Amino acid sequence: MDSDLFLVSRAEDSACQPAIRLRGGKITIGRTPQCHIFLPDPTVSRQHAVLSVTADRVTLTDLKSRNGTWVDEQRIESTTLKKGQEIRFGDTVFVLSGDPNKESAMELDLATDVSRTIRKTINPAESLKPRQLEVLSWLIQGMNEKEVAAQLGISRETVHNHIRRIYAAYNVHSRVELLLKVNPMKGIKLTLSRPDE
Repeated sequence: MDSDLFLVSRAEDSACQPAIRLRGGKITIGRTPQCHIFLPDPTVSRQHAVLSVTADRVTLTDLKSRNGTWVDEQRIESTTLKKGQEIRFGDTVFVLSGDPNKESAMELDLATDVSRTIRKTINPAESLKPRQLEVLSWLIQGMNEKEVAAQLGISRETVHNHIRRIYAAYNVHSRVELLLKVNPMKGIKLTLSRPDE
């Protein structure tokens, strides 16, 4: 039995469908393609959460995910959902809605959407949160994850997650790539000499 509820994506450039109709029964959510709702987001656990959908209720249960399941900015273990609530799995955000188009990111003003895209292209740091900017500044100064965690008084796991988001913002896969994008070596000339010279 299908419900009249939808998970509507809040992402500007979501890799998943903009609206997902909630079918009756258990619906798994996670990063593996075997999940009913596949979220290719590195901040989402492989088996992140499960929705239990009946005729009169939708229950969301976190499956001990690393980054948590959040409803209206409150981390949950299990809760009954209501229309209009914002649901976040890692960095992927949805709204529970009775209308697949009502909360859709597709309704964003085109001019605003274009300006956001341009801003991201020009300066990826603008998409980072304040704590991620702090982590970035320590990385640029040469600290490793353990040193950054000690400096900021947070866990290494949290620092690691911030670094993953920083890499995503700058579209890089390593510290070297990040440093080259953040602080390109302008004017440096490499000279190679042969051993026999």
